[in-house]
Amino acid sequence: MGQRLDAKVSAMSGSSPGAGANEFTYTLTETGSGDPIPDADVWATTDSNGSVVVASGRTDQNGIITFYLDSGTVYIWRQKSGYNFANPDTEIVP
Repeated sequence: MGQRLDAKVSAMSGSSPGAGANEFTYTLTETGSGDPIPDADVWATTDSNGSVVVASGRTDQNGIITFYLDSGTVYIWRQKSGYNFANPDTEIVP
């Protein structure tokens, strides 16, 4: 699975916050301490397999990234060296 995620991230060209109608802010923090995780690659897909990427970027120093997504269910994928994330994180965009 790690190789598949690496391929997805490698295929992304920079930051693409999305073209949806709603501003959606996602905060990435460490489990337990709640400390922010800066400089993590994060992307949103419309399917749980991760095939249809609709937005991507990197968290800021506070572990925050903002996407522009349409309402509905999205799947958030996270990757950063030294961390193991349970991908995807299912989120609802209002």
